[in-house]
Amino acid sequence: MVTAGDSLSLRMASRLRRLISNLKPGDRLPAETALVAELGGSLTKVREALTLLVQEGLIERRQGSGTYALDTRQTRAVGIFSSLDLTHPHSGLFFRVLTHELREFFAREGQATRLYLGHSRPGDTAAAVCDPILQHDLKHHQLSGVIALTGTRSAEWLEPQCERAGVPLVGRTSDYAHACIVPHQEMLKVAAHYLHDRGCRRLALLGWEEEHHPGGAPHDLVDEMRAWLPDHVIMPDAWVRTDLHPAWPGAGWEELREIWMSRRDKPDGLIVADDNLLLDVATALGEIGIGVPEDLQVVAKSSARVTPTMPFPHARVEIDPRICAEIMGQMLLQLQDRPSRRRLHTEAEFHLIVPTDQGTRHRSVHNRSSQEVR
Repeated sequence: MVTAGDSLSLRMASRLRRLISNLKPGDRLPAETALVAELGGSLTKVREALTLLVQEGLIERRQGSGTYALDTRQTRAVGIFSSLDLTHPHSGLFFRVLTHELREFFAREGQATRLYLGHSRPGDTAAAVCDPILQHDLKHHQLSGVIALTGTRSAEWLEPQCERAGVPLVGRTSDYAHACIVPHQEMLKVAAHYLHDRGCRRLALLGWEEEHHPGGAPHDLVDEMRAWLPDHVIMPDAWVRTDLHPAWPGAGWEELREIWMSRRDKPDGLIVADDNLLLDVATALGEIGIGVPEDLQVVAKSSARVTPTMPFPHARVEIDPRICAEIMGQMLLQLQDRPSRRRLHTEAEFHLIVPTDQGTRHRSVHNRSSQEVR
């Protein structure tokens, strides 16, 4: 049974954890009398709270010197969380490679990692469920930081949990205070301009539209794409297909056939906004008898070292999951050393890779950028 006195000690310990989260390893805590003045209560309860933190490995007492913050990175793990079940056979390779690269990054830094996977399947639009094991480990101070691979629905419960535990959190979407952003909008813009520069005037797009989905191509983004393009370039609604999740078998095949049969005139340029659709697109091109590039030029948003080789020449707007892992890892290390309440988003760099007679080559690099957001 927890008594009122025990409850006071636990509340003091919680406030002390938040204080310690703003300290560097080796920093000295205020004297016990100063903590009593700041936290209230008695000297006895402050000492009980400090004893709890000693037992948790957060601080150490040095006889005749004081109490100091410890480097918890050596005793705790970095949590990597995904509400998506990455073991599902249709989960995207990008996420699997990103997870692997994050574990490799922290291994090089001497930090253990712990993986937390949800049960959501690709295309599942249900609200994200709080992960009880992750919540337990945060509550019991077993983690030195958290990397979140999923967006809005997870951020709504995960950010408050990490803040209460005094644990830094880095996400992959703009829903998080600190995040590495994949610049989907800029990547699609580069793809559209590439096709325009190659003489295409009738553009089609395959992707996936779902509220809060960061990687698809919702219609507000399509409208922005149309605004970027000259008036003589068209992208009719019938040529924009974003209703089938890329992981569903045959999604790209079905969507390309619908585009090709929807109008008498045909597109001469195709943007594939998810590389998971490419294999199906390749099948549809062969069955319909569409020649690439003579009938249709193709550019795909893809992932480095993940997207399979296609049997037709196409350009790629490519992002590297290894670079994303490096950015997220470095952000978390910085927050472990210097906690910050400033919202900081870093956009990962990406490449436009174009086909040539001799193979492929990098045409341009779009460098990463960081921006403090309100």
